Amino acid sequence: TLTPPNAPPDRPRGGARATAICQPHKPTTQPSANAIYVRAGMLPWTPVFEWETAPGGIVPEITVAADADVQPTDDLGVVADVDWRVMGIDRAGQLSFWLEQPDVECLVLSVDGVPAGYAFVSDEGGVGPAAVLDESDAGPLLSAAVGRLRQRGIGQVSLKLAGLSPGAYDVVRHLGLRIASTALIVVSSRPLWTTGCYVPSAGDALY
Repeated sequence: TLTPPNAPPDRPRGGARATAICQPHKPTTQPSANAIYVRAGMLPWTPVFEWETAPGGIVPEITVAADADVQPTDDLGVVADVDWRVMGIDRAGQLSFWLEQPDVECLVLSVDGVPAGYAFVSDEGGVGPAAVLDESDAGPLLSAAVGRLRQRGIGQVSLKLAGLSPGAYDVVRHLGLRIASTALIVVSSRPLWTTGCYVPSAGDALY
């Protein structure tokens, strides 16, 4: 059950509850029960695919829209505000933890000077978690995140995409990424985020 444990007074608590299961696409202790619910239409589900640079692949040059500006940040307030508007729950504690990691950098996307998204990138080439207020900004944000990795001399890229996001998949096709072995099915009683506006963490331990 997801519920914002320490949400400020202006952020709703009671209505933000959902039952969610991150079901690995491989044998588990209870795969059949989840499959029955999904097949019967009793629970919405979202596929999550992990994409990575193909062996020997080279990340091509990336360009970002002229009206978009992406800069590194350690401003928890800006990142947490965008995250809450996309996710609907308060994850300031989680985001603070990610911001403090020495091998992780956070980028903020601003459009016309207004924060419109964020993305975490790691020294291992991982992109995510990332969020945008408008789905149309997913492509520019991911392009900028990959461009930042290139600037740091990191040529291998990996990220996870949940559901459909035309802008995000445009970037995946442009980069020539391939599907990795990991695939998940997110089963939830309500949407956990706005479709196309969130990219889960590229790592195994963070979501």
